[in-house]
Amino acid sequence: MFGTEIRSQVTAQDPETGEKVVMGYRDQHVWHCSLSLGAEEGVLSNEKWDEVAQDFMDRMGFTEVSGKSPCRWVGIHHGASTNGNDHIHIAASMVREDGTRWDGRFLDFKKAQDTCREVEVKHGLTRVEGRAHGTAERGEKPAERYQAVRAGMDLTAPKDLAQRVRAAGTAATSEAEWVRRVQADGVIVKPFFARGSTDVVRGYRAALKPQRVAPGRYGPCGLTCRLQRPLGSQPLLRKLRYRLHRRGSGAPRGSVRSSWLPWTST
Repeated sequence: MFGTEIRSQVTAQDPETGEKVVMGYRDQHVWHCSLSLGAEEGVLSNEKWDEVAQDFMDRMGFTEVSGKSPCRWVGIHHGASTNGNDHIHIAASMVREDGTRWDGRFLDFKKAQDTCREVEVKHGLTRVEGRAHGTAERGEKPAERYQAVRAGMDLTAPKDLAQRVRAAGTAATSEAEWVRRVQADGVIVKPFFARGSTDVVRGYRAALKPQRVAPGRYGPCGLTCRLQRPLGSQPLLRKLRYRLHRRGSGAPRGSVRSSWLPWTST
């Protein structure tokens, strides 16, 4: 667009180390996001959404308010979702009309979250403070909720898995004990090793062990609820190691393979 090329990496996860590997590049000239209200807030008018969207895009640096050439953008009011959340979708060019690039691309997620908090205050919308206070949770996907209902589960598989993993981490006095506890609680765990190593664990994948909920029917399996954070940056494992290191019962950077064997539950 305007002779300016914007490309993004195409990555895949290395099955041995869990690290992201660059497989190639693809064109990416359009930036997308959605703004959604809680179901309890009802539906905003098109005029109000126009104000909110304009304010949001001004603060994100897409418009002339930034002091630079504007980017073309459009907001689409989709109305209420299946769960009753009134929302809009925004699509914007990442190339300004003078051919220069929008410079917010690489920090867009954090910037968008911070901007939403400012917009909520200005327009009198319900404030979502979870991220600021470190209490935010990943939202439930409709397919996960449907799966939980069919299996007669109170929690979706990802939430159930996260609770079991965290509970084991809170009670464990060593990394090996944490592995044993999660396995005993019906969780399958598999380690990722540091690049070039076969004994230093840098992270893990975890999944609920399939459970029979009726003749011929099983609950969530590993493919639907495994954790795949970039290795070395998994908050729970990092915090566990730091706590054990403070106590003098563990190393903060990685554990040896022996703590994780066997690394799948039986």
